[in-house]
Amino acid sequence: MSKITIWAATVLVLAIVISIAKPVFAKTSQGILAGLNYNRTIPKDYSTKAKEESPVNAISFSIGYKEVENRVLKLEKYLNSRNSPMANSAADFVEIADKYNLDWKLLPAIAGVESGYGVATPGNFNPFGWNNALTGFANWRESIETVASGLRTNYIREGEITPSKIGPKYAPPSPFWASRVERFMAEIDKTVLE
Repeated sequence: MSKITIWAATVLVLAIVISIAKPVFAKTSQGILAGLNYNRTIPKDYSTKAKEESPVNAISFSIGYKEVENRVLKLEKYLNSRNSPMANSAADFVEIADKYNLDWKLLPAIAGVESGYGVATPGNFNPFGWNNALTGFANWRESIETVASGLRTNYIREGEITPSKIGPKYAPPSPFWASRVERFMAEIDKTVLE
């Protein structure tokens, strides 16, 4: 067999594998995996339950994917340990943080300070105290998206957004707000996956 024949056979096999696997990764968030999200294929709702239900969720095709998966699982575990109603939104937190170039732990930590990780919200899906808690949202994802976009647009347009940089504007009467957010970010980071 010539090298060209081997190469052509390899390309054909790859094309077949991709055509079979592609529908699995194109499912909606109601399915096993979500489709393409901001240039990466990651689960939209990568809950522990979904992972247990299907071994497909455990597939990782690159280091970047595995890093996203680990952040999602770590955040989900942490939020569950705090009895947060937002635990199933861990993938949304990570995806949206990456979209707006934010630290993936920032918004969950703000929610920890402002509402006990979403426990103390009056049914308005605003765990961040956004707009002095006057703004209501339809769901967790909408609130995460709105606050992430708002931080990037209204606070710091470029570069790193840290609690100490946004604290004076986000929570002006509180001298301890930034340090509390930083402490919760550190706690999230220390969460150990087993």
